[in-house]
Amino acid sequence: MGLLFNRGLLKGAPLSLRILFFNILVCAIGTTLALTYWQGRSAGFAAGFAIGLANVFWLLRIARKGVSCEPGRAGRMVARSYYLRFAATAALLAFLISRGLVGPIPLVIGLSAAIFTTLGVLISFAFEEEKTRCTE
Repeated sequence: MGLLFNRGLLKGAPLSLRILFFNILVCAIGTTLALTYWQGRSAGFAAGFAIGLANVFWLLRIARKGVSCEPGRAGRMVARSYYLRFAATAALLAFLISRGLVGPIPLVIGLSAAIFTTLGVLISFAFEEEKTRCTE
C-alpha cells in the first residue's frame, strides 16, 4: 500500500478517497471470489460490503459534523446521528434477510470485510504519516 500512497496512484489523495479506492478494490476481489467459489452468495457479499462502506462514510460524516459543531451541541448531534444510522442499517439488514434477498452469512462477511478494509487503510495511512513526520 505504501507504493500507492506515497509514489503512485494515490499520492496526496484525501483519506476518504483512499478508503473508497481500497474498499472498491477489495469488494471487486471478494465478489469475484464469491462468484467463483461460492455460487449464489456473491450478491449477499456485495450487498453487505456496500452497506458496510456506506456506514463507514456515514460515520465519517457524523465525525466531521461533530468536530465542526459547538461543544454543547456536538454531543447531542453525534448521539442522535449515531442512533439514526444504527436504526437505518438494522432496518435495511432485516429487510434484506427477511425477504430472502440475501443470506445472513454472506451479508455479515461483506459488512466485516468493509470494516476491516477501512481499518487496514487507516492503520497504513497512520504509519505512512508517522514515517514522513520522522523523516522531516
